[in-house]
Amino acid sequence: MAVRLGVAEVIERKEQDTAQPAVGMRVGELISALQAHGPECLVVVEGQNEGFVGVTALSVAGLKLNANAHPDFGPHEIAERGDADVTAVVLRGH
Repeated sequence: MAVRLGVAEVIERKEQDTAQPAVGMRVGELISALQAHGPECLVVVEGQNEGFVGVTALSVAGLKLNANAHPDFGPHEIAERGDADVTAVVLRGH
C-alpha cells in the first residue's frame, strides 16, 4: 500500500534525518578490516544491478548528509561549497 505524505511531513522527516549521524565505516575501521587480508587481495565496490567493480581511485568530498529521500539514490550527496556536514573518503570504481 502506497502512503502519500504532505510536503510538511516530508520536510519534517528530512530535518529529523539530517540530525542523525552518518552510518558507515570510519577510516580506522576500514584500515583495520583491510589489514586482515593480503596486499594482493582485490578491492571492489558494488556496481549497478548487483555487479562489482574494482576500486581504481580514492578522493575526498564534502557531503550533505541525508539529503536524498528517494529510495533509488544513496542518502548523501555532494555538498555545495561551505555547506558540508562531513568530509568523507570516496572509493571510486570504473
